[in-house]
Amino acid sequence: MCGKILNGFSRTCNIDWIEEELKEKFQFSKFKLLVRLNTFVAKKYSPLLYKYLLDKVSKEIENRQLRVGTNLESSFQDELLSVGYWCLIGVLKRNDFLGLKGIDPRFDFYLEGSKFDFNKFEVSWLLALTHGTIKNIVKRPLVRKKIVEKVLLELKRNNLKQHDRKRLIEILSQDLSG
Repeated sequence: MCGKILNGFSRTCNIDWIEEELKEKFQFSKFKLLVRLNTFVAKKYSPLLYKYLLDKVSKEIENRQLRVGTNLESSFQDELLSVGYWCLIGVLKRNDFLGLKGIDPRFDFYLEGSKFDFNKFEVSWLLALTHGTIKNIVKRPLVRKKIVEKVLLELKRNNLKQHDRKRLIEILSQDLSG
């Protein structure tokens, strides 16, 4: 459904259906679909998304004694990072999710941008990102500068696997130059 270009009527019907589903029971996958269809509509569901994420954090704490810096359940981590990225690019309001800071340093990076403590930044975060995502991340000159410094430092250390080194050089030349 998302891969196709939807006409106005079909798009509206889908948005209406997703909204009804979200009101009944919040599901991240449906919220993600709503973001893809209409970011303006998605913003009004930020409180439900925030509650959903808080509930997930509570479950993580119960199940694993969650502490800052520990590994999160993979699906929750993906959801949290998506929310952070959506805050970074303006799909969601950053201030609506400040209560989730400290759970994952990558989430904090997306949320804080140029105010992030770059001593916590790991260049490995860049390896799995698309060129478009990286370009969105480095739109702020200070963020770009700090990331370039970290990448160059990591390349100088020469502790990288060959394919990671190659990818970082590609990122440096394609996404971080200019």
